Amino acid sequence: MGTKGDILFEKDIYSQVIYQSMKRLFILLLFASLSGCSPSSICEYRTEGEEPIKRLIYELSQIETVGQLEAREGRLKKCFSSLVDLMIAAKKFQAKRHDEGGEVTFWQLELSEALRREMIRIYEIEGCSELMEEIERDALHKLDIMERCY
Repeated sequence: MGTKGDILFEKDIYSQVIYQSMKRLFILLLFASLSGCSPSSICEYRTEGEEPIKRLIYELSQIETVGQLEAREGRLKKCFSSLVDLMIAAKKFQAKRHDEGGEVTFWQLELSEALRREMIRIYEIEGCSELMEEIERDALHKLDIMERCY
């Protein structure tokens, strides 16, 4: 029979082995989830873009005054930023793979039109156009930089 120190030492080694195994499993799962989630065609990028567009449409649809726009400024900036990040990733993917992208679906055209209508509506609210330009500025700047590179 081992001494108390030997038992603690064995427990400590056992804990280290479990910790290392869990760490490897976590890294493997993280890698698999990241590589599994990245789109493999422009069509998949379009599909992935539907969610940020829906969020943006929803946020815009809740705005009737400049005060409401101010209250949603942070959320709108995040929506625009995530959409632009996805657009940039799609552009890089398309440039690297020369993927033409196939056809845009009716649903995607409807989403695009709904977003356009909401943007026009917001710009027509007194005092909102300047604030919307400020909200969009960072995202549009990122998009502009990307367009110059490609």
